Amino acid sequence: MAAHPLPKQEFDYLSDPARLEALYRLNIIDTGTEGVFDTITRLTASLFEVELATIHLIDDHRQWVKASSNGICAPDTPVGKTFCERTVAKKELVLVPDLQKDPVYNTSHFVTGPLKLRFYAGMPLISRDGHAVGTLCLLDTRANIFEWFSDHDLSLYRYLADLVIRTMELRESHVNAQKRFLQASEEDGVTGLVNSRGVLAHLNEQFSKDNSLKSVAGMIQVRLPGLERIRRAYGTPFSNELLQQVVERIQKATQPADLLARTDDVSLLLTRISSASTGKQAINLITQWAAEQGQKLLEEFESPFVCGGENFYLSAQLGLAHSLSSDPSGYSVLERADDAAVKAQKDTPNASSMCWGNSELKEEYKHAVATESRLRQAVEQ
Repeated sequence: MAAHPLPKQEFDYLSDPARLEALYRLNIIDTGTEGVFDTITRLTASLFEVELATIHLIDDHRQWVKASSNGICAPDTPVGKTFCERTVAKKELVLVPDLQKDPVYNTSHFVTGPLKLRFYAGMPLISRDGHAVGTLCLLDTRANIFEWFSDHDLSLYRYLADLVIRTMELRESHVNAQKRFLQASEEDGVTGLVNSRGVLAHLNEQFSKDNSLKSVAGMIQVRLPGLERIRRAYGTPFSNELLQQVVERIQKATQPADLLARTDDVSLLLTRISSASTGKQAINLITQWAAEQGQKLLEEFESPFVCGGENFYLSAQLGLAHSLSSDPSGYSVLERADDAAVKAQKDTPNASSMCWGNSELKEEYKHAVATESRLRQAVEQ
C-alpha cells in the first residue's frame, strides 16, 4: 500500500503535543460504538447522498474509526496510508472528486483494493481550542459525487462536523462530572481521606484483579469517642484540627500499602490486603499485620496532641478484623471491625484498647437487643 506523503510542516502537526493533548482529553479513542455518533453518520450519508459517512480520529501513528453509517468500523490504519491525515494536517476541508485521477491517492489500497473507492471528502473536527483531532468524511465508489460544495452544502457539512466534536466534548464533560461526583462521594471533606465507599471501591478493584494468589483484607477500625466531647466543648473547627493531627500521626506509623480512611465523625479505618499462595498463609500474614499495627497505633495515643496551646489525651478503641474465605465481602469485614471497636469501647471506655472481631460478637449484640426488647415489653405490660 503506497503512502501519502505530507509536507514536513503538515506531517509534524499530527504529532504536535497540544493537538494530541486535545485528542486524548476527549477520552474517546478505543471506546465502543455509541448510538449518537452512528446516528450522525447515517444522517450525514443521507443528506449528502453518499454510500458511506464515517467519523475518524487520528493520533500520531494511526487512524481509528469511531462510527460509520453502515455500522462497520474498519480496523486501524497507520498514519501515512490514510485519506484523513491530510484533512487533519491542513485543518480544512479536503475534497477529492475522483481518487483514481488524484496523484496522491490513486495508488492507495482503498482505491485499488476491494473497496474501490472513487470519491472522498473530509471535514476536520476542530476542538474548542482550535486543534483538528479527526474528521467527518464522505466516501463513495462513484466518482464526482461533488466536484465542489455549494455554500449551503459547505455550511451544512461544517455544521455536522461541529455537531460531532461538540458531542464528543459534551460526552467528556459528562464523564468528568461523573468522575468528580464519584470522587467527592468517596472522599472525606475534612481530612481528604477516602470514606467507607472509597474503601469498598478499593477492595472491589483489588479483589477483581486476575491473580493466582489468595488475597485477604485486614481492617483496623479506630474509634475516637473523645473527639465528640472536644467538639462540643471547643467547636467543630477545633476538633477538625485535632483530627487532622491524629490522621498525620497515624499516617507516619503506617506503610504505603495501608489505606487510611475516615468512616464517620469519630472513626478512622486502616485497611491492608495481603496475598499468598494459600488462603491460610494470607490470613496468617494479615493477622500478624493487624496485631503489630494495632499495637503501634495504641502507642501513638500514649502521648498528647497539642492544639490551641493545650495538651489533649485521646483514647483509641481499635477493632480488628479480616475477610473470610467463606465471605470475602468488604461490607462484612468492615462490619466486624466496627463491632469489635464498639466492644473495645464498651469494655474500656476511658482507656485505649483493641479487640478482634468475630461472629460471636454479632450474636452477643443480637442477644442484647432481644433482651432489651423483652424488658421493654414487660415494662409496658
